[in-house]
Order: sequence, then C-alpha cells, then structure tokens
Amino acid sequence: MTSTPRDPAIAAVLSFFLSGAGAVYNGRIGKGVVIFGATVLGYFLIIPGLILHLWAIYDAWKEAERINRTLAEGPALRSAAPTRSAAPATGAEDLVAKLAQLQRLRAARMLTDGEFAAQKAAVLSRLAARPMHGDPTDLLVRLLPLKEAGVLDDDDVARLKRAAG
Repeated sequence: MTSTPRDPAIAAVLSFFLSGAGAVYNGRIGKGVVIFGATVLGYFLIIPGLILHLWAIYDAWKEAERINRTLAEGPALRSAAPTRSAAPATGAEDLVAKLAQLQRLRAARMLTDGEFAAQKAAVLSRLAARPMHGDPTDLLVRLLPLKEAGVLDDDDVARLKRAAG
C-alpha cells in the first residue's frame, strides 16, 4: 500500500481514460493490469466491457478514499497501541490494544461497521464486568487517541469511566 494520500478524482479520471490506470495510480499495479485486460476482453462483447470500465472508475475512487482514510487513522491508532514495559499488561492496555485492532480491521474493510460495533460492544461489556485497577486518569489518557479517531463515542467513554470507578 502507498504511504502518500491519493486524490479520488484523479484515480477516477485516470480509470475513465484507461481502465485500470486508477488502480495503478493507487499503487495496485497488478490489479490495474488485470482490470485493463478484463475490460479489453469485455469490450469484445460491448456491455461487459462497459460494465467493467464503469466499475474500474468507481473502484479507483473508493480505493483512493480507503487509502486516505487508513493514512488519516493510522497515526492516531499507532499512538493508541500499548507500550511495552516490565510491568504486566493492565486491563486498560488490553482494552486499547483490542479496540485499535478492531478499528484497523474496519479500516481495511475486513469488518463491516455492524461487525465492528458488535465486537466493540463485547469488548466494552467484558471490561465493565470486571473491576479496573489503577488510576482512572491513566485509562482516559490511553483512550484519548481512540476517542479522537472516532473509535469511541461519548457514551463509550462514560461507560468506561463508570467501570473504572
């Protein structure tokens, strides 16, 4: 994957003029070549080629958006990852790590929003069922990047504050 933001409009325009070029622009060279080849073959039957070409334009746009979203979320989630220390992991570190993992899976489209919400609720429920040890302020500081990235909403934070005591 590319480490620089991509303009969805450029990706779509490139695919409009040459099917698959938007995928190449997005850093997916193999995908671009396959799309180009399939579109050329599809144009022999006209309608399949047109459908593939339109899909390539749409896919290039969505892929550029996904790249940009992943790049935007990446720094916040990396800073949310627990740091390694000599002390054993606490509930807060486990929680932050699990929620960051779930968000990365959602950003990579490996979890739907519904699956993400269900798994996040399960993680929060497990945490609320056991008492938290340590300073509640430490928990909030660890959760801050997840809150800023939109992984946690105000209700989630309030629930965690109650669980932390």
